[in-house]
Amino acid sequence: MRPVEVIYYIFHGLCHQIPSRELAAGGFRMPMCARCAGMYTGFLVALAAFLVVGRRHRGAPRGAFVGLSCAAFAVFLG
Repeated sequence: MRPVEVIYYIFHGLCHQIPSRELAAGGFRMPMCARCAGMYTGFLVALAAFLVVGRRHRGAPRGAFVGLSCAAFAVFLG
């Protein structure tokens, strides 16, 4: 297996890799489509923002919210 094929195989579990939604840069096809890349990026940015805000407000149930958001995200993907 070539290294590029290994990368696509790894990301296949995270993305459906529909060719009509694929991203390309410099003639290289990305292992994630635009839809999945946006969804994962948005989730990580929102999680990082919540963790920063959660540190400022000590009363926020940070652990419970992070666990709940991860569980909801897993259900959404499944």
